[in-house]
Amino acid sequence: SDLDEHDSANLAALDKIFNELKIGDLDDDEDVMANGNNLDDKEREEELKNASSFTIDLHGNTDEQGDVLESIGEDEEMFTHPDTIEQLDSLSPNDAMAIAIDNQQYSLEQEEEEETALTLDPPKDELEILLQGFPEKRIQKVRDVMMSNLGKPSMLQLVPILRENMPNYITKVWLRQKNLLDASTVMETAEEQGIVDRHLLTSMLEVVAKSGSVDKAIAFHAEEFSKKNIVPTAYCDRILLQMLIDNRRVSRALEFKEKIESQGKHLDLVAYGSLCNHYGNHGQLGSAILTLKECISVHGTPPGEKSLSRLRLICRKHGVHEDAEILKLIGRDPLQWLKEGEHSLKREYTKKGRRQVSLATDKLLQL
Repeated sequence: SDLDEHDSANLAALDKIFNELKIGDLDDDEDVMANGNNLDDKEREEELKNASSFTIDLHGNTDEQGDVLESIGEDEEMFTHPDTIEQLDSLSPNDAMAIAIDNQQYSLEQEEEEETALTLDPPKDELEILLQGFPEKRIQKVRDVMMSNLGKPSMLQLVPILRENMPNYITKVWLRQKNLLDASTVMETAEEQGIVDRHLLTSMLEVVAKSGSVDKAIAFHAEEFSKKNIVPTAYCDRILLQMLIDNRRVSRALEFKEKIESQGKHLDLVAYGSLCNHYGNHGQLGSAILTLKECISVHGTPPGEKSLSRLRLICRKHGVHEDAEILKLIGRDPLQWLKEGEHSLKREYTKKGRRQVSLATDKLLQL
């Protein structure tokens, strides 16, 4: 019981001491607040001068600023983002000023990011996606044409805007060489894969014939088909014959024709028509008639109207267009009725000739 009384007395003494300490702390805080409120004007001016001088030294002396920022960096967790009252109270004036500068720089960076986000390019419309690489002025012209009417835009207006000029180095010869090079690459790949057939050889022959090299085309026709054990078709013979005629190698074309006939083959109707058209363009009526007779004897019919129209014109010039044998070979012009109508029965489209035609329309408009 004595121990209990002694312990209770000790506890009461401790409680009294703690209460006095709390009251003393509160009194000290009240004195500090009173002293802060009762500062003289001179002391306030001195504090403002000290703060301004510290600001000038901080901005003027880079070493001091670097030391302050370095010290702040060491205790970044404590001073960069002070969240508690104890951290705010423990900050020195230098640390507080460094934190203020850091926050100001961060706010400036945020403003710059917002400005760059606002200055992004607007989304591209459908025309800009389709016409990538076009200048903005030309795209705007296309947009104006499409907005000028409710229906489909006129090709006569769009073509001049969208037309591209070819570079100076792209000539007809360059295109032929490029086409031949591409075809040769395809042929090499096909030979490696073993898929060369008659159709591929015919296409390659046409490319070589269009390239302008007569000797290469004749050599390709004579050698490449025999290497693959493929017999050239009548279309292959026509390609070679038309190439020789277009290059004004008529004698070599006739030699090639004899070579084909010696193999038991004949030219097709289109090939005979090319010969007749060539003779007609050069005024060689006898050669054209002989070739036409040969064509009829081989195929039983003359070539197309495109080849015969030139022969009729030459026969008309020589005054033999009404001859019975000539009419039997070439026949009459199927468009003669149209030519006579345009020559003799052509309607007059002048105002005087159309006054009775437009009279009814004018009367209806006046109602």
